[in-house]
Amino acid sequence: MNSELGIHHDGSLVLVCSADIPGTICRLEYYRDQKMLSIVYEDNEIDPDLSHYEMPEAVDTIMRKKGLVTIIVSPSPETEAYGYDVPIVQIGM
Repeated sequence: MNSELGIHHDGSLVLVCSADIPGTICRLEYYRDQKMLSIVYEDNEIDPDLSHYEMPEAVDTIMRKKGLVTIIVSPSPETEAYGYDVPIVQIGM
């Protein structure tokens, strides 16, 4: 799965995902002490996806203030993207 976290011009967080996400995302878990993000799916049989890099300070500051993130799935250039909001669960100090 390819995904990219960004900040919308209104200050909200947006996670744009490719079509190959393994299921519907139910929440994001943000591990404050490690500055890492885990994508958790509705289907418990699918293992969460943990980010492979630490969030920069500017993103960390924003992540700590937000309670929701908008997920946008872009299946293909020929298909219209769709989106939904999911909660961010803050974990750690």
